[in-house]
Amino acid sequence: MTAYIPFNINAIEEKDKMIKNTVEWLLTSENNPNIKISSVVIEEPVIEDEQADYNITLKNTGRMPATTNVSVFIDNSIVESFEIALDINEEKNVSKSITTSYGTHELTAFANKDFSLKEQNYLDNAIKLNITAISKKPDLVITGLNYDHNPIVGKKIELSATIKNIGGSKAENTTVGFYVDEEQIALLENISLESFGNINGTTTITTTWRAKEGVHEIKVVADPENLLIEFNETNNELTSTSYGCNLLRVIIVYDDDTLMTATENINTTDTIVETLRNNSYCVSVWKESKDGVPDANYLNTFDVIVWSSGNNWGDAIDSADEEVIKNITTNIIFEGEDIAFDHKNESFATDILGASLEKDIILSVDNYFVNLTNTGKITNISTLELDSSIGPYPDAIIPSIHSTSVATWNNTNASAIISYETNNKKRLFIAFTLDAIKNQSIKENFILDIVRWTGPETKVFSKHLKKGWNLVSIPREYLTDEVDTMLGSIDGNYTSIWLWNATSDMSSEWATYNPNAPSWLNDF
Repeated sequence: MTAYIPFNINAIEEKDKMIKNTVEWLLTSENNPNIKISSVVIEEPVIEDEQADYNITLKNTGRMPATTNVSVFIDNSIVESFEIALDINEEKNVSKSITTSYGTHELTAFANKDFSLKEQNYLDNAIKLNITAISKKPDLVITGLNYDHNPIVGKKIELSATIKNIGGSKAENTTVGFYVDEEQIALLENISLESFGNINGTTTITTTWRAKEGVHEIKVVADPENLLIEFNETNNELTSTSYGCNLLRVIIVYDDDTLMTATENINTTDTIVETLRNNSYCVSVWKESKDGVPDANYLNTFDVIVWSSGNNWGDAIDSADEEVIKNITTNIIFEGEDIAFDHKNESFATDILGASLEKDIILSVDNYFVNLTNTGKITNISTLELDSSIGPYPDAIIPSIHSTSVATWNNTNASAIISYETNNKKRLFIAFTLDAIKNQSIKENFILDIVRWTGPETKVFSKHLKKGWNLVSIPREYLTDEVDTMLGSIDGNYTSIWLWNATSDMSSEWATYNPNAPSWLNDF
């Protein structure tokens, strides 16, 4: 029989007894008792300087009854000591209580700590538990702020905040404020939250805000006037960003369900989404590794699709994706450094992508240049400098008969970008990852240029209204058919709308809309 001690025995206070008992254990192990601490459970929440109950479960798994001592420590300081007698296979629960200061502490329960009892096994005599004592005062935190982060300009959206009391006493009659760009838009009063651990210690409150164009800071603050005496006054707010949109509807399909990546997995969509949202585009994201293959009918509801594989390769645009893309009737940008490589010698490349692979480029220097040959058609940018550490293996491509080269590589006549139009819809194929563009400003401007060129023309419609009835015709397709969103800029300043529904069967009639009427009374 062998005894293995996986620690420095000099660290044991009672090392002499342990050595002596270990030797005896080697000789008499089958007849010894064995005291095991199975668990330590403390009743939460633990509140600073208040009594907290805990329960220790012990069991004798040996072959002899035994009585032993049990010691309890908080951060290595003894706070409790007692004796317990256990028969063979007997299990007992012992309830005790402790009082501790604010913060996180280590509770240790140790049976037979002085090794005076000869046991079969000394390695299951102790158990440790981290406990956190919260403040006696209330302590409000904002744990969530939810809303549509990319709303259509003029749309009335719901802002929803989750407030939690993580303190040890009730927060009574406090307030919560909502702010847009530091301007208060709502103040909700008479909010009470029970102490931490109670079912009523968390609540969700809501307000509404009509979305504005551009980038705006949305903030929610608990107890904004600091009238409630709290433990921590610095954790009462949560901030996020709203990107009001009134331009094209763009969806980014992130083709990240490939076999490999050329470098570390860089999510190209982050750059595209941030750039477009910062410039008033309405952007959605579809991540194939999470959402699966998108439906073509859904994708066709957008003005522009950006199908991005970035530096992912190995089935970039797989067979299921191909079937979807063949049924897309809207404008689309393909972006990825190995899309052509993954479809070499395939008709999908020439017919749908608009180009075939000439060769896979291996960038051997820190940068590489893309020269835009059709300057002014898509962008006024003449050169793109690429970082080989981000996109090391782009494709050199050959335009199909119906395609036009937009950009070439600096040391070859092969193309880096091609474009073509089909059925009045535009296609653009970029054979490198946009994230590899070194200059951040050029990268953002190029993204805006290609989306602007690929999508339909956008126009801002405005009309001066006079008091009384106005005859208005909107000469454009709107992002939404919600009346209150379309007229968000004059919210609260109109009382009635009449719409003439012209039909081919001469059954035309007036439809009406009243912003103050129940929805079921409105005709549109």
